[in-house]
Amino acid sequence: MVAFPFLEHRGSCGGFSDHGCRSGTLCPDTALGPVYRRCCIVGIIRSGVVFTMQMDLTRRCSQPPSEQFDDEPKSLGSPLARAVRLAELREPHIAPLTAFVDALRAEMGADYRIPYFDPWDGGVAAEVLYLLEAPGAKAVVSGFISRNNPDESAKNFFQLNQQSGISRKRTITWNIVPWYIGSGSRIRPANPDDIGVGLRSLNSLLDLLPRLGAVVLIGQKAQRGSIYIAKSRPNVRLFKSPHPSPLFINNSPRNREKILMVLREVAAYLDTSGTEVQPMSPNHAR
Repeated sequence: MVAFPFLEHRGSCGGFSDHGCRSGTLCPDTALGPVYRRCCIVGIIRSGVVFTMQMDLTRRCSQPPSEQFDDEPKSLGSPLARAVRLAELREPHIAPLTAFVDALRAEMGADYRIPYFDPWDGGVAAEVLYLLEAPGAKAVVSGFISRNNPDESAKNFFQLNQQSGISRKRTITWNIVPWYIGSGSRIRPANPDDIGVGLRSLNSLLDLLPRLGAVVLIGQKAQRGSIYIAKSRPNVRLFKSPHPSPLFINNSPRNREKILMVLREVAAYLDTSGTEVQPMSPNHAR
């Protein structure tokens, strides 16, 4: 069962819950599942504020949670969308990466705020790893490293990926420094010590990605990991891209095209490398 730090969910499932919960009983993660009639999230608590929301999903009973919300920029600004994404963290394709984050959190301690991988991405079946610098404040709030985060860099990244034609199910997104480095809502640049500590966990992550064919290092700080990755994974193709921040994108009309050109090179590489047909081992398929 997924542990939600800010979510208590009581389901009025009409007997159609996967777990067979009865109307009005505590149903922590089920009514967000694929088979239900009607459910009510009665306690999403953030900073002492309780939001009461009713979802009438009678006409969408057969849809999994990922089909109830549009894949669009900034969608994780919605508390309900975040709750649904949290409920998917134990899905088979993402569960090993969720366990990786949980272990990293336990190792680093409570002072290190480390968001999860986005279950709407490819999980352990990913062929492409997008590696950025460090999570921003919006990622800490949403709880995910995601192109759907409610900030302009994520929006740019979402749109550029759409233009490139790379399916998000072939990718995952992570940071060379996996935790938030800043105070309050203001992030600071990653320094060599941050990157050195962050790189220690990278090899364990790469071990979880049997289909990985390419790593895209996004931004100068992430690109400092290129030598390490080249040595540890010589068969993985490395690409380097500018960061899709508004500061870069809006500085010149040509800058957006620079990033898009890299992503199109990645797409062409995937089409010719045959990475997507590599079988997953039983251990990674669970």
